[in-house]
Amino acid sequence: MLNKNWTPDLMKETDSHWSNLKLPTGENISHSDAERLMLKLQEASIEWADHLVNATYFHQMAEVKTKSLFSMAFLSSDGKSDRQKETIAKSNIEVKNAEIKEKEAEAHLLFAKLRYDDAVRSHHAIKKIFEVAASERKYL
Repeated sequence: MLNKNWTPDLMKETDSHWSNLKLPTGENISHSDAERLMLKLQEASIEWADHLVNATYFHQMAEVKTKSLFSMAFLSSDGKSDRQKETIAKSNIEVKNAEIKEKEAEAHLLFAKLRYDDAVRSHHAIKKIFEVAASERKYL
């Protein structure tokens, strides 16, 4: 859900909360453990989906701010040609700071995408294990 007061620090909290949740490797997993793990992974994917929405909004707002600051610096510059105005606007400290924040927002967005994809793939993997185990029990 979109939260306009969202900050990237909230992703750190979610990441540390779900960091100890791992898929079992090379071992048998019981039906009840698989079901619990599947539900936890579904909860994690929902949380990361929220972060993905908010990181996208955060990135879009940073991009808009960068473009608007550049436009304001371009229009208020004393250059005689558009090329000079563009150079002056690009060297404006506020525009440079906004570009840095935009790159940081892009990094947060990519992190949220990766964590969301990881949670969804893990959920689907454990769900498939759960389904295979159920079908094997059916034939026994």
